[in-house]
Amino acid sequence: DAFEPHSPNLLIIILFPGDFKLGKPYSKFNDKDLRKQPYEYKGDGKYKGSFTIHPNRTTPDCYGNRADVFFEKSDGSTFCGIHPTNRFITPAKNHFEGFQPGTDCVFQCHAGTYDVVIDLEAQTLDLTCTQQAWMDRVYVVGSLVGHTWERTDETYALSHAGEGVYKGVIDVEKDYEITQSTYPEGDHGRVAIFAVYPKNHAENWNEGRYGQAENMDAALGTVYEVNRYYGDRTTFVLPNGQYAVTFDMNHETVMFAEASGIQGVDLTDDDTVKAYTLDGKPVFEGRMGDLRSKGGVYIIKGVKGARKQTLK
Repeated sequence: DAFEPHSPNLLIIILFPGDFKLGKPYSKFNDKDLRKQPYEYKGDGKYKGSFTIHPNRTTPDCYGNRADVFFEKSDGSTFCGIHPTNRFITPAKNHFEGFQPGTDCVFQCHAGTYDVVIDLEAQTLDLTCTQQAWMDRVYVVGSLVGHTWERTDETYALSHAGEGVYKGVIDVEKDYEITQSTYPEGDHGRVAIFAVYPKNHAENWNEGRYGQAENMDAALGTVYEVNRYYGDRTTFVLPNGQYAVTFDMNHETVMFAEASGIQGVDLTDDDTVKAYTLDGKPVFEGRMGDLRSKGGVYIIKGVKGARKQTLK
């Protein structure tokens, strides 16, 4: 059916992971539930309102900071976006065009508080994030030294450096699946990024996964646009070795660089850090000043990102 723009009243529906298991997705909501709220009509087909999505750390399938968002008109009909992949809302990705009836392509939205303008005539959705709520870390998963395809291993976590940007260091080793096909010499591995909480992930290999439409041989220093998982699982392919990873969840991009080129704010002696050997074994957690006194070569992770560093 074609989208019908006219409606004297409009409701926003916020669904957290698992709500669709209830049958009619919004049947449990009542008028006092903030996840189903009327929006104020401003004329010329425009409605204004706001909503808040709180970090959902305790959901059993280890979802990241997100909820589903769609809309209901006064006649009870629902509508959503039209793009099967480009529909994840972040503070930076905040303008969407085109609506369709139903809930086949519901928007998904990162946690935070958003002011919303919906124009039914122009079929546009515009959001302004007034309060951000980022996860403190995300995870690189794949053929990594010491931790092959482990979903939420802290060794290869990327730390939040601010504004939705995550940084860390990974150590890639050969991936047997691609070694048997594309790279028989065994000098390449595969990785993917998961923006999930490390709790009861239940082997969910789709939720919070970022990649491109196809597997990509990553060129160092190139910024790649990525989408949250809405189709085939894909990976980035890299030669064996250590890399600095910069993942921007806000703008949905990722970049790989030589680990020796990691840049960042210097850690002070009072910063709390975790240190790992180059093969991923945890060896220290505490003050940076205490680690300096030990000396050695480590992967060091702190609140300001991660880097490979030699301490003398």
